[in-house]
Amino acid sequence: MKFLLILLFSCISGFFYRCGGAGKEGKPRWIPKWLRNTKARDLGCPLIALIALWFQDGFKLSYWWAYVLTFGAMFGALTTYWDFLNKGQDNFFLHGAGIGLATLPLILTGIHLTQIIFYSLGLGLTMGIWSAIVDNDVWEEFGRGFFIILLLTIII
Repeated sequence: MKFLLILLFSCISGFFYRCGGAGKEGKPRWIPKWLRNTKARDLGCPLIALIALWFQDGFKLSYWWAYVLTFGAMFGALTTYWDFLNKGQDNFFLHGAGIGLATLPLILTGIHLTQIIFYSLGLGLTMGIWSAIVDNDVWEEFGRGFFIILLLTIII
């Protein structure tokens, strides 16, 4: 059952990630205009990540602020592709690693630092390689959002 929930949340995150990249004039047109906005990605993916963590690991109420910090850090990480370090080109390796490192506040909830490091490295490598080999924008963006949740299994 947990595996199916992770797949479901991975698909939802992939959807939000793609919606954020579709642009207001983008396709498909069946996606509402308000959802075809970068904030759908920036807010939706961290929210789904936290919901997935809570479903798998349980919500630790006394650490609510660690979840808020994680949400904020993931939001920030999702807004940059580190192109300023790469002569204007998006760096999806750093993008993925940054999203992974945004989970550092979860150490306070009992998650080990080594798990966060493996999650960050795995997400960075997966997003970077995926973006290098997939040419279709829809699948590329969906995949990056999908991996954010799928690889959470490293820390839960």
